[in-house]
Amino acid sequence: MKFEVKGNPNYVATVVVIQNKLELEGCDNICGTNIFGNHVIVSKDVQIGDIGLFFPVETKISSEFLSHNSLYRDKTLNRDKDKAGFFELNGRIRCMKLRGHKSEGFWIPINSLKGFQGCPDNFTIQSGIEFDHINDHKICEKYIVPIKTSSQSQGQKKKDIAKKFDKLILGQFNLHIDTNHLGKNIHKINPDDVISITAKLHGSSFVSSYILCNRKLTIRDKIARLFGVKVKETEYDYIYASRKVIKNRYLTKTEHTDYYKEDIWGTVHKELEPFLDKGMTIYGEVVGFLKSGGYIQKNYDYGCKPTEHKTYIYRITTTNEDGKVFEWSMLQIQQWCKQKSLLAVPLLYYGEAYDLYKQLYNKYYKGEYRNFENVKFLDLLQREYMEKKCSICENDVWAEGIVLRVESLDINPYKLKSFNFKAEESKQMDKGEINIEDNQE
Repeated sequence: MKFEVKGNPNYVATVVVIQNKLELEGCDNICGTNIFGNHVIVSKDVQIGDIGLFFPVETKISSEFLSHNSLYRDKTLNRDKDKAGFFELNGRIRCMKLRGHKSEGFWIPINSLKGFQGCPDNFTIQSGIEFDHINDHKICEKYIVPIKTSSQSQGQKKKDIAKKFDKLILGQFNLHIDTNHLGKNIHKINPDDVISITAKLHGSSFVSSYILCNRKLTIRDKIARLFGVKVKETEYDYIYASRKVIKNRYLTKTEHTDYYKEDIWGTVHKELEPFLDKGMTIYGEVVGFLKSGGYIQKNYDYGCKPTEHKTYIYRITTTNEDGKVFEWSMLQIQQWCKQKSLLAVPLLYYGEAYDLYKQLYNKYYKGEYRNFENVKFLDLLQREYMEKKCSICENDVWAEGIVLRVESLDINPYKLKSFNFKAEESKQMDKGEINIEDNQE
């Protein structure tokens, strides 16, 4: 059996062992358990030590897996036509409350894999393994609200792109990295790590860069090169992007347009161009409103008036001509933004993890702190920073959560979202409301 992660690492199946069981008031057939800091509802028959698969909220499970385990609400879709589950046709895992109790993910016993994609009855698998593909067959992925797409064929799009001049030089430009869930990675935080904790803002990610690019040669340049004349083939140029899509990679006379009929990322880039030095790339979040007056994220105004937006910066890098990337520390980002009268993401804590652990332990447990425990640290972070209303927005909305970054030569950020935020996000998806961050690409 081959288990692989090919897609977004935040929306995969993880092999986990049940570590605890929590009684739920008013529930006879179900109980709760804590998995990576998420409260998950399981059958009362599940025992501590049982091994199974955990799928996080807003994961879409494949129809083959759901049918194989008779998990569809519609019995006709199940292998066992007499058995009904609770999954709808879209295979989506929602964040919700069941009989007043949090449901933040889905756990199913490991025997759910028996007979699936050639998996034998006597197979063994190690705890901690993550995958979204089994034997090259997709089992799960991130759920995205469906939208109408252009009728232009993929083949035609590839032909159109092939005609354009590509400015990018391999290794010079980097899109956003995927920020992994803190709950799954809390064991990686060491007490002597210097960490930063910043507010996670609900908008749309952008990248604004001034990097080494390919230079479009003139006819004179091309002729000169044929005669052995050394021609300048590279130059520093501006590149900008959303979270996953580079907006001006190819030279074209036509203005770039998006599904939203507005290039908010290009607007932000124009505002940041004067601040970009050679080799510099700025990553951040644009929040508030589009020029048209619509919300970038529904109800999240961040103190902006309609048609206005704010730009918050959370990462800066410098890339040299050889493609080597230097990461700025969070303190450097905060200081640079202050110097330039720009906004950095709100900094909630900076220092050693152990110092914060001591502070929070004394605050919430009213006693002398104990030795650093990773699981306890996660609990303390949830108590201190989760389930709060957004202090920047004028509207009454839940704050999304936090990003914890380990300050090192590499970039190591982890996100932690509040239950109330995830529940509201799930309700919007239930209504089929499109999310600019997930669907603009």
